[in-house]
Amino acid sequence: MARMTKNPWRSRTRLVAISILLPAVMWGAAAWLDYRTTTARAREYLLTTTNALAEQANEALQSADLILALMLEHVQGMDWQTITQSHEVHDFLARLASGRPQIQSVFLVDPEGYNSASSRAFPMERFDVRQREYYREAANGNDKPFIAAAFLGRMTGRPGFTVSRPRITHGRFDGVAVV
Repeated sequence: MARMTKNPWRSRTRLVAISILLPAVMWGAAAWLDYRTTTARAREYLLTTTNALAEQANEALQSADLILALMLEHVQGMDWQTITQSHEVHDFLARLASGRPQIQSVFLVDPEGYNSASSRAFPMERFDVRQREYYREAANGNDKPFIAAAFLGRMTGRPGFTVSRPRITHGRFDGVAVV
């Protein structure tokens, strides 16, 4: 039997291939594992953050709804001339808004679509809000609380949104309370 001689180039090629492929495979496996771990952590963080934000939003909406109920109860039985001219109504609204940095203002809109009383100023300058979502929704018969889209406040320049509820007197639309 004849003895075969080994090809030195073949052994070197294998050695070079192994020395390149093995680290590449190991690096790829480590990268995949790191990707999976990072993705799992990101999902957990996203879920935790989303739940916290949902809880915070729910609390804010409950607070807004309570403030709206207090506003409507306070002016129950008053006509709009009395509401507009009442320093006491303004003071009540100002107390509702004070100490709550998340609230920019609380105000009452008459059935014609003009701000009549506000936590910001007394007497309140007539300000036309007939084109605002919250007014249109209430005037069109939506008798449930309404959350408007986010906006930048004209007076403050701060981002915000309104929560409103219509005032119903004798079964008909009679203005809007807004936070």
